[in-house]
Amino acid sequence: ECPERNTTELGSFSVLRSLRLIRVIRVFRLLRVLGGLWKLVRGILNAAYTLIWTWVLLAVVIYIFSIVSTRLIGHAYRGDAYIEEYFGTVFRSMLTLFQATTTEGWADIAREVMKLQPWSAGFFILYLHVTTFAILNVMIAVIVESTMDEADQSKLKSAEKRLEDLRKAYEKIYKVFLDGDSDQDGVLTKEEFLQHIEQPKVSRYFEEIGIDPNEAEYLFTILDYDGSGCLDASEFVGGLLKVIGTAKAKDIMAVHCELRRSEKEGRRQISVLEQSIDRRIELVELGVDTLRDEVQALALAMGVSLGTHSQPQSFVK
Repeated sequence: ECPERNTTELGSFSVLRSLRLIRVIRVFRLLRVLGGLWKLVRGILNAAYTLIWTWVLLAVVIYIFSIVSTRLIGHAYRGDAYIEEYFGTVFRSMLTLFQATTTEGWADIAREVMKLQPWSAGFFILYLHVTTFAILNVMIAVIVESTMDEADQSKLKSAEKRLEDLRKAYEKIYKVFLDGDSDQDGVLTKEEFLQHIEQPKVSRYFEEIGIDPNEAEYLFTILDYDGSGCLDASEFVGGLLKVIGTAKAKDIMAVHCELRRSEKEGRRQISVLEQSIDRRIELVELGVDTLRDEVQALALAMGVSLGTHSQPQSFVK
């Protein structure tokens, strides 16, 4: 019965350990989800080597000051219970000075020692400057620098990933353009585009980048802002790269193309209006010249001198 009981206990213990391991794994997965916290943890891990040597330096400093305080304070007042508790041995002095490093109750300890050794005020002030204000601040600076480096590396990796995704998207879109250009004339007509997007492979790719293949005709209209009925490589690739994303991005692209189309139409109408005005002005000038010639001819026939040229000239003068 005992072996069976031990086997059962070992099985239960293994199950408990497995459950605890699963919990630890879940914690690390949660850290991965929390990007900011994970960056901080990775920053501390990257600075672990420097932090270890910082702790070694801090321990050496505490040990040196502990020897001095034990010799000058602890051994000088062996009969004092308070001094014996805090500075009786090197180990007790190290605990006391470590407490002072954390600034927890160090002022009370310093005041009690100053009653017996007034010079100990300078000793504690020097110790705090070396440990709390120097070594610990350097430690914090190392952690902050490591965390900032980790954040910069994360941003760089994200930028590289976005650039790589953009390059892959550019290559795929350009390949779609080349495959859709059946007559190889360098432009993609609306008919070629609609026929090409019906292929399952192309349709699946458009769904992957967030474009509904059922809106292909509307998409072509958006990209063809000049109304030429065809798209070259730059219009097709550049337009799709801008359209890729959420519906908001596509709406912005549609508005942008509509504005460019309206701008071109407005310029065309202004040009037509300018030409019409120029023709009307020419007709008016021609009518004025004809009327002037007829008036002069009528005046000559009647033997009347109009003198129309001298008066305006004298008026201008």
